[in-house]
Amino acid sequence: MPSLRRLARMSGDEVRVRTRQYLLARLERWGASAPPRDPAQFALQRGSLAGRTFEPLSAGTDASRDIARQVALLDPGSIDALRRGTRLLHEGSVGILGFPTLEIGDPPRWHREARGGEQAPRRHWSRIAYLDPKVVGDHKVLWEVNRCQYLLAPAIVWLTDGRDEDFRLIERHLLSWLDENPFRQGVNWASSLEVAYRGIAWCWLLWLLSRAPWTPAARRRLAVSLERHALHIERYLSHYFSPNTHLTGEALGLFYIGTALAESRHARRWRELGSNILESWLPRQVHEDGVYFEQATQYQRYTAEIYLQYLLLARATGHPVGTRVEARLHGLFDVLHGIANAAGSMPLIGDDDGGLLLPLDACSPEDLRGLMLLGAVALDRPELRLQGSVDCAAMSCWLCGPERTRRMLVAASKFPAWRARWFPEGGLAVLRDGWGAEAAVAVMDAGPHGAMNCAHAHADALSMTLDLGVQPLFVDRGTLTYVGAERNEFRSTCSHNTLEIDGLSSVEPTSAFQWRSIPARANGSLLEVGPVQVFRGCSRGHQDTAAPSTHIRNVVHVHGGSWLVYDVAERPGARSGLVRWQLAPELEVSNTDARSVCVHHPSQGPLALVSALAGGPLQVRSRATSPRYGATVPAALIEMATDDALRALTLIVPASGLEVAPPVLELNCDAGRHWSWKDGVTCWNAAIAAPGDDHLDCAGWRSDAALLIAIHAVTGAGQDADPLIGVVALEGTWLQRGSSVEERHTRRTGKGCIIASQQSGTWSYVESPAMTEANA
Repeated sequence: MPSLRRLARMSGDEVRVRTRQYLLARLERWGASAPPRDPAQFALQRGSLAGRTFEPLSAGTDASRDIARQVALLDPGSIDALRRGTRLLHEGSVGILGFPTLEIGDPPRWHREARGGEQAPRRHWSRIAYLDPKVVGDHKVLWEVNRCQYLLAPAIVWLTDGRDEDFRLIERHLLSWLDENPFRQGVNWASSLEVAYRGIAWCWLLWLLSRAPWTPAARRRLAVSLERHALHIERYLSHYFSPNTHLTGEALGLFYIGTALAESRHARRWRELGSNILESWLPRQVHEDGVYFEQATQYQRYTAEIYLQYLLLARATGHPVGTRVEARLHGLFDVLHGIANAAGSMPLIGDDDGGLLLPLDACSPEDLRGLMLLGAVALDRPELRLQGSVDCAAMSCWLCGPERTRRMLVAASKFPAWRARWFPEGGLAVLRDGWGAEAAVAVMDAGPHGAMNCAHAHADALSMTLDLGVQPLFVDRGTLTYVGAERNEFRSTCSHNTLEIDGLSSVEPTSAFQWRSIPARANGSLLEVGPVQVFRGCSRGHQDTAAPSTHIRNVVHVHGGSWLVYDVAERPGARSGLVRWQLAPELEVSNTDARSVCVHHPSQGPLALVSALAGGPLQVRSRATSPRYGATVPAALIEMATDDALRALTLIVPASGLEVAPPVLELNCDAGRHWSWKDGVTCWNAAIAAPGDDHLDCAGWRSDAALLIAIHAVTGAGQDADPLIGVVALEGTWLQRGSSVEERHTRRTGKGCIIASQQSGTWSYVESPAMTEANA
């Protein structure tokens, strides 16, 4: 039971639900709540279970074998990968999460954590401390095996290849699970979400293998257990325990099982309950701008999958769906589409779960190509299709049918009109060069810390990821684990591409899914004038201390050219600041001087020049990153100290095919410091104010800004003839062209951002307010 202090904060309904669940678990432990008797109405003759259930999802295709053969023709790579996974299973091993191989046995040892060997106790699920690694090891690893999703691989391979040993492996594993996991006994009944995901996998296995040579009792036993799965989910729904993807995933499980077991007397109730939860919780979990409320991209993907499968299954069975479901689905997919790079990969923000809802293909969780193709077909939106989708067609084939998938693959390409987008409720900012294979994309997190107790959040306010075409440059360090000391290290400020002050995390993590305090939300704004994009964000940190901090980040970019990141912070008594840039694992670094490094790809050559213009010299070291839950890969890390005023200025110049990245020149000037460089697309001049400076001069412009930037287009005719694209004044109140008072643009709203641009010979100005005001 929760503590008395926690109890005092609960609503009456929460007290009622939690008390009921607690008492029911106690009754089960005392043996007063016996499992239901086997339902006699489950005849389950061969092929009868899922004909009504899943056949409409495959657009009228007669059998799962036909779809499998079409997938083998359309997406042979996925079938080959599933064959490799099947061979691994015959050797007693499986590849899950970030582990290419884990020895699990044949059949698996269902209560043994495969990596560390810990053996979970065999007792009632409510008496098992599953978050304690000493008791169960890493519960994520243990539960991932018990989801039984890995059995989808041999099921699909059996459909294509027809090998009896592949089906017998599946039957052997499932019957072993039933023998080793009596109803509500053991750790594999401890999480209703895990019970739901296992139930969904079993629904698919029973449909995929509807014509398989099951032993007489096997299908019946599975159906009986599926009913018990749904009864358990229904009793222990996460209304107040984890009302996030736990609750919506459980609701989807009820909807699936209620659809698959139409013969059950509970089926209609499960479908209605699952549907009601999914629809009522959607506006709470997904902001109007489409961002998932826990600030985690992996859970953004999960939520898009959960609601898309609900929509498709409801459509297929004639179940009415509210209009806002499809509307929010469009938003969820818009966000995923916006943050994906040219290779179809999404950056990690927040916790990485490492798993998938329904692994019908070989795509890893960060690879969005298969999911986005499915969304394009299901929502009739060709612009969602990503490059390379033709190699990831399996998921769409299974859920929407091969014919609809083929039509989408050959449809005319469409791209969104935007290049810069601010998602205000979720606080995500996206800056893109465009949608082609060479387009760069940056994603900044400037929203709430998370939701509820912020269990899946990281201390990553204003963190930035950057991909140059198909190649990630700056990446999130990842999550690695949900247990142990490394859990807190990987979600602290030091593990993200942002500014750390005094060596302290801006928000301090405590236990595995808790924080010492929840900070005020970060905020941001986005300006785009012609090819010039400017993101500005402000976050508050250290709010549980006597010296709270403020961090402002400015990112200036020109399409196809440089990225300039200006960080400035304030904290009473602060001694130091450190900006970190985590490089992707495969990248290498060579120093050009104390303030610049060249980042190389081993096979592709130079990728970018990274320079510390203001602040301390660059330091490069190596540390472990986690591209996927459980995996560790060493990668280079760039660190740069701030100056005494807690300012740092980072320049990133893409190589853009050049053999050597262009140099940065520091120029003599009367006030502040002044730099100049070219990037093949533009010529930049930037000046930063020194203490006591009342104005800056840059390329014929003046301002009281802290940073003044002038950007010219490179035409090849020499800098004097190159047209001025724009002027950006950051943290200033006025901007002036030349010395004429009439050309002075005066601001009255405090120090903010002013962009000057020229159109048809006339200068116009675009402004944003001071970030401290916007974040108040």
